[in-house]
Amino acid sequence: MAIIKKAARVIGKTLEFRNVEETDAAFIISLRGNKTKGEHLNHGSLRIHDQKKWISEYQKKIDQAYFIIESQGQKIGTVRLYDASEKSFCWGSWVLAQNAPFASSIESVLMVYDYAINVLGFSKSHFDVRKKNAKVCSFHESFGAVRKNEDDINVYYDIEKEKIISSFKRFNRFLPNPVLVR
Repeated sequence: MAIIKKAARVIGKTLEFRNVEETDAAFIISLRGNKTKGEHLNHGSLRIHDQKKWISEYQKKIDQAYFIIESQGQKIGTVRLYDASEKSFCWGSWVLAQNAPFASSIESVLMVYDYAINVLGFSKSHFDVRKKNAKVCSFHESFGAVRKNEDDINVYYDIEKEKIISSFKRFNRFLPNPVLVR
């Protein structure tokens, strides 16, 4: 059974993921509190103290990885891997800042999948997207994600390893080499 492991850094072509720290709380709040960026996220406290407490608790856990996405040393987003089940993992908390480089969305998704599949050993992913977030639903479907279920709020997706590998080939210019993990 594959498990989620934290990494100090996951390095892609132009982006780096680094393990989240309490000092990132204000940045995370700025993303989650942004009316446009936070519109489709699970609602939580927007108090820095509460975010720092959540990060402190996260640091003690061994079943998830929460990263700050950086471009040229600047924080541009967040992403989290969690809910490992057999050979599948869930990912979310994926938010990119308004000033994120254009290709950051594609490269960051490829990095998530490369880290999870080729480093951690998962063979599929499951995740949910708010139904009202049609643009992100379409984005995931372009990678080969399949709608498995839906309710009043969410669409539930699965994506198999074969579709992920196909995406690595299709979007090769965004992540031409495997991620480096430190």
